[in-house]
Amino acid sequence: MVKNSIEVSGESWNRLLTRFFLLSYMVLIFFFQTACRKDSAPVKIIHVPGKAQKDPSRPNIIFFIADDVGYEVPTFTGGQSYYTPNLDLMAANGMQFTHFFGHPDGFPSRLALLTGKYNFRNYTHWGELTSSQKTIGNMLEDSGYATCFVGKWQCDGGNDGIHSHGFQDYSVYLPYISDGQRVGRYKNPQIYEDGRYVDRSDYRSYYSEDIFSDHLLNFIQYGDTARPFFGVYSFNLAAAPYVPSPDDPDYKHWDPRNDRANANTRYFPGMVAYMDKMIGKIIQGVKTYGVDSNTVFIFCTDNATTRDITSTWRGTTFTGSKTYTNWRGTLQPVVVYWPGKVSGGQVNDIIADYTDFLPTIADMAHIPRPLTYGMLDGVSFYDNLVNVPGQDREWSFTHWNNDNTDDDVVPAQRYVQDHNYKLYDTPDARFYDLAADRDEINNLLLGTLTPEQQSIKTQFEAILNEMHK
Repeated sequence: MVKNSIEVSGESWNRLLTRFFLLSYMVLIFFFQTACRKDSAPVKIIHVPGKAQKDPSRPNIIFFIADDVGYEVPTFTGGQSYYTPNLDLMAANGMQFTHFFGHPDGFPSRLALLTGKYNFRNYTHWGELTSSQKTIGNMLEDSGYATCFVGKWQCDGGNDGIHSHGFQDYSVYLPYISDGQRVGRYKNPQIYEDGRYVDRSDYRSYYSEDIFSDHLLNFIQYGDTARPFFGVYSFNLAAAPYVPSPDDPDYKHWDPRNDRANANTRYFPGMVAYMDKMIGKIIQGVKTYGVDSNTVFIFCTDNATTRDITSTWRGTTFTGSKTYTNWRGTLQPVVVYWPGKVSGGQVNDIIADYTDFLPTIADMAHIPRPLTYGMLDGVSFYDNLVNVPGQDREWSFTHWNNDNTDDDVVPAQRYVQDHNYKLYDTPDARFYDLAADRDEINNLLLGTLTPEQQSIKTQFEAILNEMHK
């Protein structure tokens, strides 16, 4: 008798079952490998229907601040040693800047960035943002923004300091400068939320950047959609101690109590990759929540890479130059990604510095410059972003307290520069032709200046004389 067509022999069933289980195994392996990839591929640009906001003309703003990541690190500037696909995505779809200057060290940069002022107006002690100073957070909170700060605070004051400077929600490391910033920084981190340190036993195998990124995404997802939001993500990465990130096989068995003893610069590339991965995570989260069409992303770093890190940049060896005042120590990788507002792939060479962020963000949010914050030094570069007429700064000034012990043994470094020249406020009046001598090796001697150079030097001297309290 002929069997029904759906009937098969026992041997055939065995073959079918074997194929079925083999195929299922291969599918599971594929999804497991995809979920556990060690790299951080750039986020895919997807679009989800946006959430309603009362005033869509006022964008959400996310500000990324990396720690000890110099100009030579991101691929979009010419870096060749690290994996930064999400930063490269921001640059490919936004505007990067080639003459954007910070300070030679981190806290002075953060102080200028937050307040829009040169440090001679607001620096008191290392790591102290006094209660008399107002910040970008205050400006946006007062104008109706929901505000959040995650990551490295380093401005002292704890809960009261964070709230009084305009941030309603937070999850931070280093709430008090007295804590020190090389302990409990990464694995099993020392996190401060709601006015207290979180029990570290709750975070025994957790990584600080995962906690910060999750907190910021929760703030965005569950916040008041009737208000625009401002989020600062101030990375712990990629500063020392150089230790494995969660994508490194060494992470699982790493004892964070020995961070400083076992730190090794070989972990630095993985730390950079994880920083970039977190940027992609935030961008993708904003897209998933449907507010990407009305969100601007800004990336900068606080200062240059430390001197024990050597990289390849545009085919040359580049040694980290943190605390140097030349271009290697002060030029910062800055990029603005603003879907629908800023055209992609733009490279801008205007002179800019960290005091410029506050007025630029004010223009982004369509709010006036605060009149009660004291003298503001920044010049908005908003016009460059949206391609409208405006006035760019002609020079940049820096006042850097060069003694973070506050013993005043080392005098402050002060200088003014433009694209072509730089003058230091020193007894020997060091003056450099940056176009010919970018590394500041040959001081132009008095009596050898051309009339044009003498005119510029005289102009710079007048600027330096004005820049005092």
